[in-house]
Amino acid sequence: MERRKNSSQASQFTTINAKNQITLPQEICEMLNIKEGTRFLVIADKPKSRITLYPVILGKEKFAELHMKLRNLPGVLGKVATELGKININIESSIVPPSVKKISDFHAVINLTECKLSIVEVEERLRKLENTIEAEIIPIE
Repeated sequence: MERRKNSSQASQFTTINAKNQITLPQEICEMLNIKEGTRFLVIADKPKSRITLYPVILGKEKFAELHMKLRNLPGVLGKVATELGKININIESSIVPPSVKKISDFHAVINLTECKLSIVEVEERLRKLENTIEAEIIPIE
């Protein structure tokens, strides 16, 4: 395994099998506390030929995947983050691949632990935001 000067980072080659499964190196699993059954948010970025995996470690907290289509305009992501903050939802990780025809996909893992609203109510609030085209929340269990 290649270790960088910062011991909190590592890289190693792996392969994909006939079932499209990737085996993560043991040292990386140990470094990130990844165990059997850990769920991942997987983001594919076709223009950059890049796949990013975000492990979601479940405990007592309530996590979900948030998928939105937004008009690619200044301030739109800020309004989404502000709205989520108002209802005590934290964005744990997110990615916005390059936009196509001024429409951006926004993918995030959100923490709903402190939110008092149902997922349906949160989706409704996000859909009402100006420049939101779609909003879907999928619980991570």
